[in-house]
Amino acid sequence: MCGIAGLYGYGLVEQQHLKRITRTLSHRGPDAEGYFIDEQVALGHRRLAIIDLEPRANQPMTYEEYTIVLNGEIYNYREVRQELKGLGYSFSSESDTEVLLKAFSKWGIDAVAKLVGMFSFAIYNSKTRELCLVRDRLGVKPLYYHYSNGRLIFGSEIKVISEHFDRSLEVDKSGLYSYLRFGYFIGETTIFAQVKKVPPGSYIRITPNNLSIQHYWCPEGFLQDKKSFKNIDSAADELEPLLIEAFKYRMVSDVPVGTFFSGGIDSSLLVAILNKHYGKIITCTIGFDKSQNNEAEYARKIAKHLGTIHHERILGFSEARDLFSSFYDVYDEPFHDTSGIPTSIVTELAKERGIKVVLSADGGDELFGGYPVYKKLSSFYNRVRSIPAIFRQTASRIVEFMGVDSSGLYYRNMGQKMGKVAELLESESAEEVYEAIISTISHKEAMKQITGELTFNKTRYNNNGLHPMERAMLWDLKYFLPDDLLVKVDRATMYHGIEGREPFLDHRVVEFALRLPLDYKIKNGDQKIILKKILARYMPPELYERPKQGFSIPLADWFAEYLDEGFQKKFSGARLAERFPMNEKVAKRSIDNYFRYRKKQQEYNTLHAFKLAGLLMWYDKHVGK
Repeated sequence: MCGIAGLYGYGLVEQQHLKRITRTLSHRGPDAEGYFIDEQVALGHRRLAIIDLEPRANQPMTYEEYTIVLNGEIYNYREVRQELKGLGYSFSSESDTEVLLKAFSKWGIDAVAKLVGMFSFAIYNSKTRELCLVRDRLGVKPLYYHYSNGRLIFGSEIKVISEHFDRSLEVDKSGLYSYLRFGYFIGETTIFAQVKKVPPGSYIRITPNNLSIQHYWCPEGFLQDKKSFKNIDSAADELEPLLIEAFKYRMVSDVPVGTFFSGGIDSSLLVAILNKHYGKIITCTIGFDKSQNNEAEYARKIAKHLGTIHHERILGFSEARDLFSSFYDVYDEPFHDTSGIPTSIVTELAKERGIKVVLSADGGDELFGGYPVYKKLSSFYNRVRSIPAIFRQTASRIVEFMGVDSSGLYYRNMGQKMGKVAELLESESAEEVYEAIISTISHKEAMKQITGELTFNKTRYNNNGLHPMERAMLWDLKYFLPDDLLVKVDRATMYHGIEGREPFLDHRVVEFALRLPLDYKIKNGDQKIILKKILARYMPPELYERPKQGFSIPLADWFAEYLDEGFQKKFSGARLAERFPMNEKVAKRSIDNYFRYRKKQQEYNTLHAFKLAGLLMWYDKHVGK
């Protein structure tokens, strides 16, 4: 795992400038740095050595006319290497980067179809002067870019591009809308108007006269191509070896490997399988002294049953206080997922125990129907669709009117709920119903919080042949997973110089899961049915059968204490309006409501207040000069 950066079309770039922007990623690659410059392109690399620890594996790496910088891992590099050897290629290192470089020289972009791994890479052809930026299928590894007038700059994190422009980038209203509504940046949007993400499963080709984006993988086709099975047991018999192979691939490393462990279905299955094949897996768990969602006790019991080498840390606010202040050392965009705090702490725990690669069990909920909201969606959707459109529109206006005051602003919690109900009534698709359910605030309220014009093109979903629950799971797979969960794990692990890997997101497992019948995942109120079938082969159900819990912190208590310690003075609608294209009056109302009602610990007030505070914390760290 590493950090990559580069420029294209800027002429002969000064090495000092390339070093400056690349060194913003030094936390991602503390072991080595390297640079490549010619008249068309400049490439920078920071290395975290995981496979082939010798200097011969440092990057950028060149073979004939190709030069590459890679962030990530190619887990099946040995198999691809053997295929290339059979075609006459020789190798001077044991690294996966050299294998990818020569695979690209042989097969071009078609080489990506052969890869099992997580990756974002840039590869330059000095003969054709073409640069390719490639991101893995599920978006495990990040890749950002800015393109204008034939010039491109890219990096593993936004700070590369921000540093290039001396922190003078413009806040994007569409990105701000996404953050205010969902707490993260959906799709290609970012906090900056001039910066985009390379989409998962895509590549960008850049030549002196053109930029084009192509998708080489997408999940929809697999959902539409359901596979037939004799019964769920036969499906489990096919899935289990796929999981075993995927999990074992993620153990490929020349440095110590451990796992994040919550004691939930996904992490328990991961640890149980690895413990059987490797013995004494290292597990790391975080718990909280004030939280209803404390999974440490469950993790401890399962770790004892499996016989893992288990490490645990229980946190109170005194231990987490510094993480509120340093949250935006880890994240270089506004980020609302408060589980980023415990993720950073459990990563720190792993590092203290000598672990340099850690496995995380993300993806199981999106692939196998684990979120409780999926069960609610069908009921909501069917109720909404049972009301004729003309009545829904009228009812929506009445409900929304009941939730606002004389100035047109929402009342506190009841007003927010009214706004959500109004949005549900206006929803035309299962995806819109789902967005209304999971968003912190409604579409209309998010629009009210932003000043000036914001052109909003309503997304048209074309998944009508799918069950509403499948459509919600697809939404999470395409947006929530890469834009929230994977951002969280990537930044938290990389900040501490550790590589995070995602075994459930092996594309072969993903494709198989997408083709499964829905009732093998969710049926009669039960969820993750097929995963439980497999897990029962490794441990008794009483160890893992319990309601799903989130990896959450006691936010209401901790955030209130943090504000009381000094941030409250800075937390105002005026400061938000000065720094962002936001309506001061609406922002002030939200903040006032939080302070007025926080003792009641109402979820909306705390979540939205933390979101607004995050904007100011991020701005002070990454924009303010």
